[in-house]
Amino acid sequence: MIKLFVTRHGKAICNENGLAASVSEKHCGGLSELGKKQAEELLPELLKNEYDVIITSPMIRAYQTLWPYL
Repeated sequence: MIKLFVTRHGKAICNENGLAASVSEKHCGGLSELGKKQAEELLPELLKNEYDVIITSPMIRAYQTLWPYL
């Protein structure tokens, strides 16, 4: 049986500046301070399981959200 754990990245800097997050990292940047806190709060949930594969978007904000786990 396949189990999936799906989550979204933490809040990005561009979101806090009132901009919509786009595919481009040029204007969005990484996680805001709130986004970093959200990533830390996600860690206990991630640690409840073992993962064979982790798939993420190539966006900095997605990688930063998983960084505490990696």
